[in-house]
Amino acid sequence: MRAPTIKLRTADLLWPTVERLDKKLLAIDRERLDLDFRDVDFITAAALGKLITVRRKRNLVFHNVQPAVYNVFEVTGVSALFDMDRLLPKRGVRSKW
Repeated sequence: MRAPTIKLRTADLLWPTVERLDKKLLAIDRERLDLDFRDVDFITAAALGKLITVRRKRNLVFHNVQPAVYNVFEVTGVSALFDMDRLLPKRGVRSKW
């Protein structure tokens, strides 16, 4: 069975919505979840923490990660924890990391 793709928006990763993110993702009864970051312009520390928490119980794969968000993942070391691909600037072309 194919993993569901969950489209995230920046608003999903801000207070107070981010407080429910882990419960929302863990309620999906699948081992792997594909998260589409195309509409995420920035990410908060709270959102990073929630994603790391969910990672303990689900295989999360990040798709279409914007360059600015990818830089945050790189600086914080989160990029080493998840499989992800990112959007290259101005072209909308994906690159596998």
